[in-house]
Amino acid sequence: MKLSPMAKKIAGMICVLALVFILISVVFFRSWDFWPFAVGVLMGAVFSLSRIISLDRAVDKAIEQGEAFKKNSTLLHYFLRFVLAALILLLTAIFGDPSMLWGAGAGILTLPLAAFSMKFFKHGDEHDAE
Repeated sequence: MKLSPMAKKIAGMICVLALVFILISVVFFRSWDFWPFAVGVLMGAVFSLSRIISLDRAVDKAIEQGEAFKKNSTLLHYFLRFVLAALILLLTAIFGDPSMLWGAGAGILTLPLAAFSMKFFKHGDEHDAE
């Protein structure tokens, strides 16, 4: 699986943010009660990683294909990612406790937070270009 350098950076930041959320929950709960939240964060983070891989592939495929394929494929991928996010939240709401649902929400939010953080943190590629 070949990912773009930006997708690799975002994937790494997703892992770091998930670990930060789990460490915060350990400090907050101060007992083994953090496990449902941690499982929710891990589920959400794995979903966010799958979203970044799917998005990277969709962009590559849209660049290679024609105009009609771009529109339909992009819309289909967006809809599938949206349905999967709803499914993760629904499963944690039905089968988990409330802290697992909050954890899944935090894990799902790692992707936008990671993407947003790329604007503020300088990376090796930008230093090499200067």
